Amino acid sequence: MSPTPAEALLGRRTRLAAGIACALLLACSVAWSLYLSFQKPVFNFDLVDYVALTIEWREPDPALVQQRTYEVLRAELPPEVYADFTTGGAPTVKGPFRERIVHDLEAFEANLGFHRGRYLYTLTVLGLHALGVPLVTATAWPNRFFWTLNAILVVVWARRHFALAPAALLALGVLYSPPVLSQLPGSSPDSMAMFFLALAACVLIERRAFRAGLALLTLTVLVRSDFVLVCGGIGLALFLFAERERRPSAGQLALWLGACAVIYLAIARTARDPGWWAAFIGVNRRVGTFDELPPVKASFYLIGMREKLRVMHYLGYDIGGDGSYVRGSTFVVVYAVAAVIGATLALRARWRELDLHVALLVGLAIATAVRIVVFPNLWDRYFVYLWVPVPLVLVALFTRLVARASEPPAAETRPG
Repeated sequence: MSPTPAEALLGRRTRLAAGIACALLLACSVAWSLYLSFQKPVFNFDLVDYVALTIEWREPDPALVQQRTYEVLRAELPPEVYADFTTGGAPTVKGPFRERIVHDLEAFEANLGFHRGRYLYTLTVLGLHALGVPLVTATAWPNRFFWTLNAILVVVWARRHFALAPAALLALGVLYSPPVLSQLPGSSPDSMAMFFLALAACVLIERRAFRAGLALLTLTVLVRSDFVLVCGGIGLALFLFAERERRPSAGQLALWLGACAVIYLAIARTARDPGWWAAFIGVNRRVGTFDELPPVKASFYLIGMREKLRVMHYLGYDIGGDGSYVRGSTFVVVYAVAAVIGATLALRARWRELDLHVALLVGLAIATAVRIVVFPNLWDRYFVYLWVPVPLVLVALFTRLVARASEPPAAETRPG
């Protein structure tokens, strides 16, 4: 029995009211979180490098960069935070790490190599500082801005499948999932990289716009050079799982992956990136200069891997020493497994229109597996490519599966 006109009008008004209420809830929640991030900022130690690298764009003398960095930090950080950033730290051959880089120019320069390649982020910070934003504050603004853009992107993407109310609630759930929320307070390029990758996934799946999607994926390498692993995983998965006649040719994908590799190598060279081995060793054993690194040997790698895996047993969160900043969690396992399960269900359905869903989920899973082998630390900021794209791709996948399952059998079409 169909509803009467009055009942239909009441239903539309109810849905509209629910949509407006949920959208207001989302907007207020985002505004409140941003307000708290300004009122109670988290000063993660990486901002020392980001301040220095921003100064470096204008000052070519490394000694002046080092001097100016600590002048800025002393002037703009709370005294107790500045004291923490300049005393103690992990032991190195010539003394505690944080104390050493204050006075040892060679060690200070070596440490910058870990973050120098995040060119798009540090240029953004430089632009904000040129507009009058204090430098320490400017290192955190991109994270807040792109965290907000992620909320807008989730709503826009979800509106293609749901009414406004469930779309806003989905955005609220994604935004306030612990791995995404934990990105907001600190100074990092992570929310920027997360947004560009989620936008790439959106245009690939919803628009099948390969040029735009692959360009956005390439852009993420300029934000975080380690995202070349994500580009590699997705490129391989596109070749293996996307319908051949509906994707770029193998030659075009190879050309794009080659361009990503060239960009990565150029970044690594110009940034004087110490490489994966220094990062692998450095998390648990800080070095002042890279001649202090042990040589690359399989036995050292296996020992290091065992030590890192030993501390991966924690459930919930790995919290910073001051209790204010989430470093990592086991959510990476949950999201990677969810991606694999979603891809498996889509493959079993054998519907052509799900090929990009499969490719993206498998590509992100491949990148995660390689990332853990190269750098086995479950820190949330190293897996930001999972936190928004995986839930949204899964939602898009399951809405299509449900819609197809509800069609009459005669309407079903499967490839022969």
